[in-house]
Amino acid sequence: MDLINFVQSSILGGIAYDAIKKVLGKPFEKLKNYLDNNETDKFQGALEILIESDEEIKNKLLELQQKYGDKNIVNQYHTGNGDNVAGNKNVISINGSNSGVINFGNNNEFKE
Repeated sequence: MDLINFVQSSILGGIAYDAIKKVLGKPFEKLKNYLDNNETDKFQGALEILIESDEEIKNKLLELQQKYGDKNIVNQYHTGNGDNVAGNKNVISINGSNSGVINFGNNNEFKE
């Protein structure tokens, strides 16, 4: 993920929102307003100018990207019957007196 996309997704609700806000300082509100008004081109242009003109901000954003860039958080609330799965689903069936189903990770079935 490039730096501009990382900052954009963080401002739109990523894990690094507060850190991005602190690093950007005053320009944060203007950049956020561009995104709130669906003015992506203005956002990208303004952020590019900021990054090119301020090496300290660029380096701090790069540090945040390295720390949080590959993190995704999913909040799910489930009521009723059925599965509530974030991502893919694995099913492991174990036969015997204590048989059960364990759901995790990818879309594979393992049966013993």
